[in-house]
Amino acid sequence: MFTLNGAYIHERQNRAASFAAGTAEHPTGTLNSTSLNASYYYDAHYGLSAGRFLNHGSRDQVLFAAEPGSGSRTGSPDSSGTIIQADWTPFGGKDSWHAPWANARLGLQYTIYDKFNGAAHDYDDFGRSAHDNNTLFLFLWLAI
Repeated sequence: MFTLNGAYIHERQNRAASFAAGTAEHPTGTLNSTSLNASYYYDAHYGLSAGRFLNHGSRDQVLFAAEPGSGSRTGSPDSSGTIIQADWTPFGGKDSWHAPWANARLGLQYTIYDKFNGAAHDYDDFGRSAHDNNTLFLFLWLAI
């Protein structure tokens, strides 16, 4: 089985309270999120997925100020990367034990950032690069 999923989300943000409190440079902002994911499952048991994400938003030097780890030296929330996943669904077949009630999935997912908070390198003005946020995620999913 092959699936292809995509999403686009556009946000208009009202930051009036943050602006009045001095924690935002602008009273409004936007954020656009785009994602595309492709998955292939063999024999309803073994799966491989790959996805791409892109977030682009309004610059705000106060709201997205430079600080270690989560800040932005550019004042930008722009981030992008790739997600790769492999998983196993032991009871995925029609003839599986207690089908369709026994549902479990074991998987491994890796997120690779090529841009984080507006830059690939030194995004926080403290020497941290986007790839420093790469994440390995092992999961067990159960549904009853």
